[in-house]
Formats: sequence, structure tokens, C-alpha cells
Amino acid sequence: MNASKEDVQDFQFIISEAMRIYDLLNGDNYKECLEKEYYRDFSSIGMVINPPIELKISHDDDDFRQIHLSYDSHDTFYEIAKRQIRCNKIEMLVTASEFVSVLKSELYKHIFLRNGELNQQGCTSILNKVFSSLKETMKKEDFYFPLLAFGLPNEVFSFKIAEIIPKRDMFECVGESLSSSILSKAKEFCDANEHPYDYFLKVSIPCGTKESRTRVAKKIAEFIVGVIHLFSEQYQIPPDFICLSTTRYPKYDGFWFSKIDGKDWDFKSSINFIAGNAPDFWMILNKSFDTELGSVLCEVTRLAAELKDYRIIADRLIDAIFIFSSALQDKDESSRVVKLVTALERLVSLKEEAGSNITSKHFRNRVVSLISIFHGERKRWEVISREMYSLRSEIVHGSWSLYRSVEPLYLKKYNELTSKTILSACMVFFALGLEKEDSEVVLKDFYIHLEKLASETQIPRNES
Repeated sequence: MNASKEDVQDFQFIISEAMRIYDLLNGDNYKECLEKEYYRDFSSIGMVINPPIELKISHDDDDFRQIHLSYDSHDTFYEIAKRQIRCNKIEMLVTASEFVSVLKSELYKHIFLRNGELNQQGCTSILNKVFSSLKETMKKEDFYFPLLAFGLPNEVFSFKIAEIIPKRDMFECVGESLSSSILSKAKEFCDANEHPYDYFLKVSIPCGTKESRTRVAKKIAEFIVGVIHLFSEQYQIPPDFICLSTTRYPKYDGFWFSKIDGKDWDFKSSINFIAGNAPDFWMILNKSFDTELGSVLCEVTRLAAELKDYRIIADRLIDAIFIFSSALQDKDESSRVVKLVTALERLVSLKEEAGSNITSKHFRNRVVSLISIFHGERKRWEVISREMYSLRSEIVHGSWSLYRSVEPLYLKKYNELTSKTILSACMVFFALGLEKEDSEVVLKDFYIHLEKLASETQIPRNES
């Protein structure tokens, strides 16, 4: 690869700033100048490039040299990193902070060890060495996240897209590979809450640098929980029946005191019964992944872990599932409505239609077409989708009062609409092509044909 003209200019700017600050340090009024230079809260902390650790150069060595950074040159490193990551389409393989760390090291060695120039050839050499170093850090890694899950049997549970491992088996598997103190803290963490993390969710990341593997693994774990939420919603199981250790721990039980007419004390409690039909749900879920829908969800999960270097149709499903799961876990009902509509908008909205007077009409028609093609009851979904979209608009634009609202929001029907629409979209988008480029022209034409097909299709009430 060759460094661009912009890359060369950025590298030259970084070094020119280093020379300027070096002169400040050697000036008569360097303290006053540095106070003006580093005026932010953390002053000059982090505004220097020291010799790379592998060179083993200490402060006492004669050849200990530093590259000083200004705030602007510090930010320029990130501009180079973001540009290179974007141009080389490696967003899912490396983070900007990792790229910058290696970039600083290679720039230091290029200047002080190789006496390199900052022309196009020299800058190209720096970037090539950065990519070579990053490539060496890319590995496959399996992650095991502590998981709270009601109703699961005390055995390994596999359902194609994931594997859930009992805590006992997990610690036996780790064995003596880690110190006893680490294992003791891990067990203490799992048992610290009202309901323990009795399971571990396994997520495999095929390739990436250290930080990117962790980032992607957390996202995939949340995505898998989102897929489970799509199914659990169909059986009216509260979303808190499953919880990752990387997210907020649910509050299942609570209590409060009250005093009636200033004299009679009372104790009141709230108990969330969520485990009743969970065992049956897990068996149903396992069978669901043996269906065509299950196969489609497995493919969507694979694409979530191995994102393409361009936007594809599956990205809309992945985002919708993430947002839906986030909505279910949101304790604020008004916020949940906004997120549910946003999840559906991710499936049906097109940029070219944004802000138009017919946006709400497109939303309703497309959502209703997606859900009714598999679930029927077109008129019912039309009413619910119109009501939900209207409520979202009132919340967002400030005409709905959270404090004065006394009517419940009837979120169950909104949850049902959203979950069934997303599951229907999985099948419809699979037919369209999950890995097809996310073209608005193609999608607009697709929805025109879908609306026509849905209007001509009569499915009996409650058929799924």
C-alpha cells in the first residue's frame, strides 16, 4: 500500500509540532509557554512518545529521546488511524487506539533508528510496518461470559448459534490453568448477586487484535441474548430471565414502607416471578433452531461476527435485534417505545425518504406488510403500528408528559409487533439475500412488491 498525500502531510505536521514544542522546552520562559500549550485538565499527560519498550532504553541512557505532541498532533494520530482503518476496511479487526499505539512506535523507530525521511516512501514504510505488526497480533479467541439464565438444565446447552455451559463445568474446564486466587474471585463474582451467574455463554471470534476481539465478542454475546429475547417475547417471558454479566444486573425483588393516614405502618413488596415457564421455553427454543427460521438466524449471527467490508442487508437485521433487546431491558417505558420504533425503522426506513411527509405512511405499510405476510391480522397490526409510531412522535417531540401520564402504555402489544416483524424480516431478507449490498434502490423496489404481495395474501387469524 502507498501513503496518501494526506498521510504524508499529517506525519510532517506531527514532527513539526514536536520540533516546535522541543524549542519551547529549551526556551527561557518554558514553564509559562508550556502552561499555555497544555491548558486542558490533564495538562501534558500522554503528550509524548517514549522509546518502545522492546528497545529497552531507560531515562539514564544517552540515546533516550522523546517525540513531544501538541493536542492537535495527538489528534492527528487518530485521524491517520481512522482513515487507514476505513480505507483498508478492517473496522472489525482492529481498534483505533491499537492502531495509534503501534503507529507511534513505528514512527519513533523510523525517525530515530532508521533515520527515515517523511516523504511518501518513508510514510509508506511506516504504515506497512504498522499493518505487519498488527497482523501478528490477530488471533482466534473463545470468550466465556458469565450468564444468568432461569430454567436451564444443569448441562451444556447448544443451539447452533451458541453454547451455554454450566458454571461447574466451566470451572472444571479451566482447572489449574489459572491461579487459585483468580478462580476464587471469579466464583465470588458469580455468586455475589441475589440470583447467581450459574452459566457461561461461549462466543468464538475468528480473528482480530486483542481489543477488537473483546469488543466484538461482547457485541456478539449481546446479540445472541437479543435473538433469545425475540423468541422469549413470543411466550410472554419477562426479558430479565436472562442476563449477561457485561450488562446491568436486573432488580427482581424490592420493598417499601408506607404509612396510612399518618398512623398505620405497612410493608409492601414487589416480586418478579419470571422462572415459571422458563424450562419449557428452553426446549422450545432448541427446537426452533432446527427450523428454517433457526437456520436463518444462525446465518445472521455468523455475519454479525464476520462483518463484510461493505453494508449488507443483514446489517439491518443485526441492528434491529440489538435495539429490540435494549428496548426490552430499558426500565423507562417511554424510552422503550422510542427504541422499539427505532428497531423497526432500521428495517424499513430509507435515507432518501427521511423528513418527508409520507415517512409515517411508509413505516406503517412496510411494517404491516412484513408481519402480516407470515402472521396475518393485517388490520390489527395497522392499528398497533399507527398507534406506536404516533406515541413515539409525541414522546420525541415533547407533547407527551411522562409525569402526567396515568394510562399504561400497553407495551406488550408493541413488543409483540416488533419481535414478530423482526422474525418475519429474517425470512423475507433471507429470500432477498442477506449478503446482498444494502442498496436503497433495491430495497425500495423490494418493499413495493412486498406490499403488493401482502395485500393480496390472506392468512387466517393468529396463524404463525
